[in-house]
Formats: sequence, structure tokens, C-alpha cells
Amino acid sequence: MIYDDFVSTLIKNDSRNVFKKVRDNNKVSQAMPALYSLYDPVDVEFKYNHGITRMTSLSEMNELQSIYNYVDADCIFADCNGDPIYMKNGQVYTTLHGSDGSKAEKLASSFEEFIKQVIKQNQ
Repeated sequence: MIYDDFVSTLIKNDSRNVFKKVRDNNKVSQAMPALYSLYDPVDVEFKYNHGITRMTSLSEMNELQSIYNYVDADCIFADCNGDPIYMKNGQVYTTLHGSDGSKAEKLASSFEEFIKQVIKQNQ
């Protein structure tokens, strides 16, 4: 499964990365990427497009949504050098921190495509 590959690649790349298996996926909203129903990225950072991306844990998810409340997103799940990375209509985008989000950059057509990009960049 792609999520297992994602987790093992990131832990192999940096042993400080911590994922926990999700035991109660009732805390996971449908807007969140499917990864969160299996794994909680408790403390996870990785290289992505020349920056360091930090994934948000389930316990920090609401806080991240309020920090980037100006972004029209279904779910903000990470940030890269302070810029939010988020899901909108099933696709993955980023925008500049503090901007109105009108100049969003599409990173991937799906969360799974985003995961494949991360795996490739971190092997």
C-alpha cells in the first residue's frame, strides 16, 4: 500500500520521523487525506520541492486550520517553509503564507500523487 511505503521511506530517510497507527479513526474527518485514517504523522518532516515540509498531526490539525484560516481549503495538512499545503476538491495545493490564496499553486492532482512525489524525492 502506498501509505505504508510513504511511512517506511520517511522513517528510513530520517529516523526522527514519528508516525503512530490510528486506533480511533472517528477523529478523522472526511476532508482529511486518507493517510490520516491509518497513520498519525506525530512528528514528520521531509524534503519536498527544495524545501522542508512538516506534516500536521491529528492533535494539531484544528490549530493549523485556524492559523491558515484565510486559505479556502478542505483540509490543510502540512506546511513548507511557512506556506500551507492543503487539499481542495481532492487536489493538493500550496499558496504563500499570508496571501489571500488567490495565487494557489497546484502540487498534485490527488493526495496519492502527492505521496508518490514525496516518496520519489526522499529515496
